[in-house]
Amino acid sequence: MKLSKSAIDKLKYGGRQLSGGGWTRDIRYFVGEPPGFGIRPYPSGKRVFILRYTSPTSGKRRFIPLGAYGDLTPQEAHDKAGEARSLIVRDGIDPLDERKAARAAQEAARDGRHEFKVAADLFLERYAKKETGEKTWKESGRVLNKCVLPKWKRRDIREIRLADVVELLDEVEDKNGPVMANRTLAVVRKLFNWAMVKRGLIETTPIGPGMATKEK
Repeated sequence: MKLSKSAIDKLKYGGRQLSGGGWTRDIRYFVGEPPGFGIRPYPSGKRVFILRYTSPTSGKRRFIPLGAYGDLTPQEAHDKAGEARSLIVRDGIDPLDERKAARAAQEAARDGRHEFKVAADLFLERYAKKETGEKTWKESGRVLNKCVLPKWKRRDIREIRLADVVELLDEVEDKNGPVMANRTLAVVRKLFNWAMVKRGLIETTPIGPGMATKEK
């Protein structure tokens, strides 16, 4: 497909729902652009720019999300894809490994109270257990432990951005379906709002409007 705002605005998810929950992957690649540069539409209407590549270190085919359409313009996504391709071709660096290394460096320098797991534990103890019913706070804990902490456990809560939330929700939706993705969104939205308003851990929440997934 053509890399243009009009083409992307018209783009709709073309996959199918799996019998066990979740959805098949639907990726469209742009013609005449950096090899492997494309966009992935979701049933919810979200569209995320991606780059498919062969890792120069492992030889495996990998996908790296570049950011959501709306957060990035087509040109900005094109530039990010070009930068990632340069790392691969020119420098022999896997961009996913580079991203993980950068996060690890951030984690090494983090303030302990800003570690996501520390904030999540405090959220459950100080807010959920006191301000919500037993069934609700236990479900919040289950969602955090199952869907969020495996990915964000050691992250600095101040460094989590909208693109990180989109990536998390996409993974939850793919593995567990849209209902669980929306439950996860509801829990992390409350957690970030609490961390901002009640604890002063962050200056602003990374949760944006209209992020809920359509449920069938």
